[in-house]
This record gives sequence, structure tokens and C-alpha cells, in this order.
Amino acid sequence: MFNQEFTMPPAKEFKQEEIAIKEFLVERVKHYEAIWNTGHPDHKKSALRINCWLHILKELQEAFTAESLKRQSVDDVNRIKDIWLQMRGTYRKIKGKTVGKSGAAAADVTNPQEVKWPFYSQMTFLEPREPVTQPVNSLMLSRIEENDDQASRNICTLTVKE
Repeated sequence: MFNQEFTMPPAKEFKQEEIAIKEFLVERVKHYEAIWNTGHPDHKKSALRINCWLHILKELQEAFTAESLKRQSVDDVNRIKDIWLQMRGTYRKIKGKTVGKSGAAAADVTNPQEVKWPFYSQMTFLEPREPVTQPVNSLMLSRIEENDDQASRNICTLTVKE
């Protein structure tokens, strides 16, 4: 009478795949603070940020199949940056809904359980914070500009948020 075996429809699988990739992307970006924290001393170093994005793409490629990334259009650095910017914009838009509200009304909007967007609580690391005081030294940055992959790994590792 009732079929116990359940297979998810392709649309649901696609959505779950999208959420998994975006959750992974947020976690990786979170660890590369120079990308998202405008107060970070290395934030203005575009070569460093580009290398960090390249490392994030490589980590995505190691964590997900090529088919999954292609289905989700997450197969190059520009696309993952665009996805990140869209997600950050959505987070800011939701967060901005509390402006001008006080008391229970503000609490309802900022409560992660009340927000339906699945990445809201994961992205609270974007809240203002104390400035970072340890920049990457210029010798290490010049090694990045020479496309030395190992040096870029070291620099991105130095800027990782613990």
C-alpha cells in the first residue's frame, strides 16, 4: 500500500547540493579574513585576496565532484566571488531589517531561528569586530605575486581566522 522506499526528486537534490556548496563556501571564506574583513591589514592587498579565492576554489573542487560544481555554476573564481557577494548582500539586507526597530521587534528579526534564510546564523561572523593587528609582511606578498603556490598557501594560512 505505502511505498517505504523514497527517492528525492531531482529539484530537491539540486537544492540540497546548492545548500551544501554554499555552506562550505561560507566556512572557507570565514577562515580567510583578509577577504571579508575590511579592517584587516591585508584586505587591500588584491594579490593576496585573489590567491585566497584560488585556494577556496581548489578546496571546493576537492570537496565536491566536478559535476556538482558545474550543475551549481561554481566552477571558476569569478563565480564563487559572485555567489559570496550575493550571499553577503542577502545577509546585510536581513540584518538591516532591524534598523530603527527596538525591543521585541528587533529581537524577532535577528533571532537565527526566526530567519528563514539557511545561511543567516552561519554568516554572523560578518558582524563588526576589533581590527586585526598582524599584517602579512611584504616579502611574503612579493612571493605571492611571483605565483609561488607554496608561498600563497603560507600567506593564506597566516591570515586564517582561528
